[in-house]
Amino acid sequence: MWEIELTACKYSKLGKFMHALQFADVLSINLSEARLLFNIEDENALIEAMKKLPISMILFRVGERGLYTIQGNVHSLHPSIDSNQILDPTGCGNTSTGSALYAYTEGKDAIMVGIMANVAASENIKQFGVIPEFSSRREGAIQLSKQIYTEYYK
Repeated sequence: MWEIELTACKYSKLGKFMHALQFADVLSINLSEARLLFNIEDENALIEAMKKLPISMILFRVGERGLYTIQGNVHSLHPSIDSNQILDPTGCGNTSTGSALYAYTEGKDAIMVGIMANVAASENIKQFGVIPEFSSRREGAIQLSKQIYTEYYK
């Protein structure tokens, strides 16, 4: 998974981006980064542009609204999971990306990848800074992900 850095997100670097993309299976990018890289402001137009990229999956993070998973010509919005204990958003993007990578390498489909990413971010936001250790929360997060996944297909 390539979590692109802001410094690489310039329209003038789009050619280099396309070259580097061949070495990744999954791209993680946020709304601000995508706008700069593709020189497109409209979110729907960005999604359509990213659908054309030669990559297996894209995790397109849109802040507190959640994220999209994009795979081929299909995209799905995964709204953020409500948390009654919001303390600090620091690291939520990295936490969601790490969880998405785990889900992807475990063979989960795009819907579950997005759900697991959001569940991890919802756990991260409950304390100050990045989650230092996740194992004590892992089983609960997996169960919540399975519940949301089941509800998604109802």
